[in-house]
Amino acid sequence: MAEPRPLHISAFDQPPDFRKDDKPAVDAGDAATLKDRIKETKSAEQVRKETVRNMMLVEDNRKYFFDLLEACHLYSTPYSPRDPYATTFACGEHNIGLRVLSDLQLAAPDLYLQMLEENKNG
Repeated sequence: MAEPRPLHISAFDQPPDFRKDDKPAVDAGDAATLKDRIKETKSAEQVRKETVRNMMLVEDNRKYFFDLLEACHLYSTPYSPRDPYATTFACGEHNIGLRVLSDLQLAAPDLYLQMLEENKNG
């Protein structure tokens, strides 16, 4: 009887490591490096918030975001009783909608409410 062949696993068979980033790991004991990394992170978050807020200042952009949230099934369930693949796809869209909603509510809560008011009649 022949010996079983060893299982070959390519790099494509391995799950991606989402913990990787371009920056080297930070030594938590090194206060200066840790402080710099926190500052960079806060800066990136602040830029994101300012960008979203600036977009929401324009009425046409608020309409766009409202339509995007509707297209992401944010105001309805993504469940499809007869098709699990459709449910999975809609859940992905729903997830994107939740991320956009979070960005809008954190960056411009007043403009988010204004957007809802502007679009309450469809």
